[in-house]
Amino acid sequence: MFACFVLGSSFSCEPEIESNSRGQAKGRLVDQNAIGVAGILVRAETPYTRLGFQNTDAEGNFEFTYLIPGWEIPEVQLNPRDENPDYNSSFASISYVDNSSMFTTTNSDYGDVMLPELATFELTLKANANTQDTLNFRVTYADRFCERYRFPPEDDVEIEELCFVDTEFFGQHLPDDLNKTFDFATIQGRPVYIDFRINSGAEQNLVLNLNNSILSYEITH
Repeated sequence: MFACFVLGSSFSCEPEIESNSRGQAKGRLVDQNAIGVAGILVRAETPYTRLGFQNTDAEGNFEFTYLIPGWEIPEVQLNPRDENPDYNSSFASISYVDNSSMFTTTNSDYGDVMLPELATFELTLKANANTQDTLNFRVTYADRFCERYRFPPEDDVEIEELCFVDTEFFGQHLPDDLNKTFDFATIQGRPVYIDFRINSGAEQNLVLNLNNSILSYEITH
């Protein structure tokens, strides 16, 4: 049984209290400028039980105060994509996983959690008129789910070590291909690596740190 509340612009649902034993989880979602992000769905659940859900308030805060302990490992999902009509496609999804059992009361304060912003990177390959050159290339970038799983801050684990491995995309551009454009979603602020070789020439290596002014690149041959 869930008890739902409307507090200003924030909506929250949590199980009704069945005992005095309860866990708590709270935090604040912020963007890359440390500004609170409002209206982001936050869910607390285990593989078999949904413990509660709410949207962040105007300052980006969320707080669960009635998480009933159990044997299953709890997960706090921030901006989940599945079954979420409020999914914000401008940001990545993050899940905090607590490896300790909730059989005993658990209190987790995540503090300010930076929600990574997504960016769409575009790579254009352009063949000059009458060229006979062949271009071989590789693009390495952070998958949009790269920072999906994190552990509680007290575990003191580097986020980079938990990140999914970067995604590699290989391709070849032939003289008669004319123009081709590839685009993919990645995490803003993380680098995109472009390695390419024209014919049997020397390999060229580029590192682009994505921001609002660098979201595309063109290779001409």
